[in-house]
Amino acid sequence: MIGIIGFGKMGRAIADGLAKKGFQVMVKDKEPLGLSSMKEAKSLAEMLQCSAIIIAVKPKDVEPLLREIKAAASSQQPLFISIAAGKTLSYFESILGARKIIRAMPNLSARVGKSATCFCANSQVETADIAIAKEIFSSIGICLQVEESQLDAVTALSGSGPAYYFYFTQKLAEAGVSAGLDAKTALTLARQVLSGSALLSDSSGKSLEEMVKEVATPGGTTEAALSIFDKEKIPAIFGKALKAARERSKEQAKK
Repeated sequence: MIGIIGFGKMGRAIADGLAKKGFQVMVKDKEPLGLSSMKEAKSLAEMLQCSAIIIAVKPKDVEPLLREIKAAASSQQPLFISIAAGKTLSYFESILGARKIIRAMPNLSARVGKSATCFCANSQVETADIAIAKEIFSSIGICLQVEESQLDAVTALSGSGPAYYFYFTQKLAEAGVSAGLDAKTALTLARQVLSGSALLSDSSGKSLEEMVKEVATPGGTTEAALSIFDKEKIPAIFGKALKAARERSKEQAKK
């Protein structure tokens, strides 16, 4: 049984993804959820009977939850998997002690089985626990094990990444309106060109640089647009944006 504490956007997305893959899931939130599609824990003690527990509460709610878990003094030793941004393995160990802890960063695309999840583990975690984590996160997308020092950058790139995609799609559509299209047509085209290009890049076997060159013929319209991106230093803006997100993730570890 996989337990999930916290049933917000990410908790629900992971629960739905796991349920679709046939996992037995138990969930718990601050208030009763009244779910009929999956089991709802009546108490923390019941939740602690799960073999693995995903902590999906907001970062500010992690400490009270961990202290409640510690006070429960359960004889069970579940695998704890945190998806709270910025909360380090040492932070969890400072409250829970020598427990099996994995820190992971999925994203909202878990809702459609397309999350990009990275995780790291503390020294208490065994090979079998790693296999469980991989099975859980592979059920909602791709899964990579990384060093903890990389998790803040992962949070900035893939954890926040869906919002960048939505934002860029919106701005591309707005630019289409400015260029003379009606809003509905512009949004339809922006969504399709980005999703179609993503599928093409996955299936082509070519580098992204090669694919850019396939579209951007010398002296053509695409090259004219790309030259503006370079002139306006769009690559540098991407770098600044990810750095800001990474630093915010580090700041959250101190709260």
